[in-house]
Amino acid sequence: MKTEIFSREKIEALIAKNGGQDFPKNTAVISFRDRPMMPNDPYCKPIKYPNGVPVFHCVADDISHGDFEASHPRTRNVSIDKFFIDAIQMADYILEQAAKGTETIICQCEHGQSRSAGAAAAIEEFYNAEGISIFADYRYSPNKIIFNKLITALVMKDILRRNF
Repeated sequence: MKTEIFSREKIEALIAKNGGQDFPKNTAVISFRDRPMMPNDPYCKPIKYPNGVPVFHCVADDISHGDFEASHPRTRNVSIDKFFIDAIQMADYILEQAAKGTETIICQCEHGQSRSAGAAAAIEEFYNAEGISIFADYRYSPNKIIFNKLITALVMKDILRRNF
């Protein structure tokens, strides 16, 4: 399984090109977005992907570990335990896509730098032992909480699948 990392702008351009006809075949998507902080926040609306493209939508704010200690407006009343609560469901989705023979998972977030990179690094590490390549790439700042929670969920699901 391989991954690609996209920003909202880059994925919307790909979808718009040829009316979505050029969207890569045998590809699934993990799409991150923030919780809205105000009504009609355009950055918090889900992206409309072409029909037939499997998509896992995940609401997880664009924050770093340091923001939890700094009382960031998005993290007030949120603990690390409650951040990215979809890790197990996302792991199920990834394993399901792999079982179906999906070749690529596009990981997309607003800027294509942290949440999507954290998820892509976990997938690359789990399937190819290459997650470090995303951490080493200067274009990305992988969200370590997303990486750690997703890789843990993937490994635990894999252990359970093999033993039962």
